[in-house]
Amino acid sequence: MKKRISIIFLLIFLCLPLISSEIVINQNFNKGETIIAKVSENFLTPVTNDNVFFCSGYICNEHFKIPMEYDVLKLGDDYYLYALTVGKSAGNYSLLIQNVQYRRGGEITNDNITANFSITNMTADFSVNPGFVYTSGDFYLQVQNLKDKELNVIANIGTNDSSARQISISPDSTSSTSLKSGEIKKINFVVGGGNSALRTVELKTNNLTYEIPVYIFSSSQVNGTASNYFEIDPPSLIISIPTNIITKKSFNLYNLGTNELDNISLSLSDSLNSSITLSQYHLTSLSSKSGTQIDLSFFSSDEKNVQGSFIVTSGNTSMYSPIYLTFIKNYTVSNESVLTKTCAELNGNVCTSTQQCDKSPIYATDNVCCLGTCNEIPTSNSGIIIGIIILVVVIAAFVFFYVRYKKAKKPINLLEISKGKNFDDKVPFRP
Repeated sequence: MKKRISIIFLLIFLCLPLISSEIVINQNFNKGETIIAKVSENFLTPVTNDNVFFCSGYICNEHFKIPMEYDVLKLGDDYYLYALTVGKSAGNYSLLIQNVQYRRGGEITNDNITANFSITNMTADFSVNPGFVYTSGDFYLQVQNLKDKELNVIANIGTNDSSARQISISPDSTSSTSLKSGEIKKINFVVGGGNSALRTVELKTNNLTYEIPVYIFSSSQVNGTASNYFEIDPPSLIISIPTNIITKKSFNLYNLGTNELDNISLSLSDSLNSSITLSQYHLTSLSSKSGTQIDLSFFSSDEKNVQGSFIVTSGNTSMYSPIYLTFIKNYTVSNESVLTKTCAELNGNVCTSTQQCDKSPIYATDNVCCLGTCNEIPTSNSGIIIGIIILVVVIAAFVFFYVRYKKAKKPINLLEISKGKNFDDKVPFRP
């Protein structure tokens, strides 16, 4: 009996790697080492943090789920995931991706995607956070020495097409970063001009090498200034759309600068023009600390994947928001919002019921947001005067009716009337 059970578990163990064949992940990590994985499935629905779970052991379900600091995002054509193992004990673990649709061969499935890995008893040289970067401007990578002795972390920039966005180590950092035991430092990187591209930054010691995927897209951050700065929310759009049905989503364009933006052009990459139309292609102006909504209508009669960018240009400043679309037959559209900015992230204010925004309010993810100033609404004395008048009228009416009814005549006594008496004893009754 025990032998049969062992064989069953062995078969399960052997079959698990087949299920996770599209997850590129190391099988073994040292303590504290940052997990970096790539998921290459042909996903039809976006993968978010809510779809990803980690478990203790090789069986992943509700009973074995464990907390883990991680993030997942689509960079280019693939999804990347990183997780921090600092504080996790040695043992076997598993990664689970569930409740997402993807193509496997000629079929559409939502089967769970799993991968197994182990954490050894050895301690990694250093950890890195984050494990991937999605940015339009300068960025940093934070490293921590996990050893009990000093070590050096070497940074290298991967080669790429000369037309792609360039990366270099910031002047305030060096290619070799010295870290004392337990010390944490940031390595800063500078982004130059070029086309949007997926780059790689290598961080290594003698015993450990990380290859950090860095997706850099064009943005107004390159040429923008404090006086002429705008932002698109969401910064990217990754959605699935049903075929043969017009579906609408929106971008919010915010002018966060101190100057009014004039002559704003809105456009799409050539690859998107056959699938998307914009509600407007030109804005005359957008005042400082204000925002506007741009609607996008999607339509395709064919199942297909398309990608490109929503482009906003004002003067010499341009911003690109990447769009990844998957048109699926009979797909059910999610109604959830795709906006990502809260009012605080927009440096705005939420006005109280007694305040009024001096700009046109916009809608953030958490509340109606004022990018200007919340001013107290002036109170008027007319309401107080009207209240006093009403109170005086009520009191006067009460006094009038009280005095009137207090002086009212006594009730009629029919018995005394029958004896020939009048109501007033001083006046004789006359029949």
